[in-house]
Amino acid sequence: MRRRRPRVGGFTLIEVMLAVVIVAIMSALIWASFGRTLRVTKQLDTDTEWWQGVRVAMDRITREVSSAFISSDYDTTRYPDDDPANRPTFFLIDDQGDQDRLAFTGFVNRRLFLDEKSSDQAIVDYTVGTDDDGHTDLFRRQKSVIDGEWQRGGDKEVLLENVTAFNVQWWNPDDKSWQDGWDTHDSDQHDRIPSRIRITIKCTDPDGHDHTFVTESRVKLTQPLSW
Repeated sequence: MRRRRPRVGGFTLIEVMLAVVIVAIMSALIWASFGRTLRVTKQLDTDTEWWQGVRVAMDRITREVSSAFISSDYDTTRYPDDDPANRPTFFLIDDQGDQDRLAFTGFVNRRLFLDEKSSDQAIVDYTVGTDDDGHTDLFRRQKSVIDGEWQRGGDKEVLLENVTAFNVQWWNPDDKSWQDGWDTHDSDQHDRIPSRIRITIKCTDPDGHDHTFVTESRVKLTQPLSW
């Protein structure tokens, strides 16, 4: 009498195919969920970076404006003192609609190298312009040498991208109102700097939404310095 061999356990082809399909479906679901997580994380990182950039730009402008100064001591043989337009230190708010210009001398320079021949004074110039990609940005230019040609030279960089408006105003305590335009090169405004400055920036976030940011800065040294 022959003994029957026991059947060897295993999977049929249909069972293997069903297992592969189930694994594929589960992998697709997991990948879809993981992909959504990656997209959301990337979007959050982009938004966080943009908001951080706006905060840094606003804080920097506020801090630097507060350190603005003008001085009544300078080389009068090089810069005649009979005309305030010749004074190398200055404070300027150039009203140009939604693209104002803010330029001044301030204690903003940081010496990064040992024995660097520069002081803590510099010229800062904020303007709105177009970058290489055709975007309208807020630029910051710094010139560590204070001379009569403040509009030339220095290092220029993008401070904030996609800026649609940059407005600067000063507070008039007599009229109790915000007003446009100031220039210490003018004989009527040469002997002081406004004590309160308001900066308004409108810019577009990565999603195409427009935002308006407003900050104020108090100038600490409103009268000309005399060493």
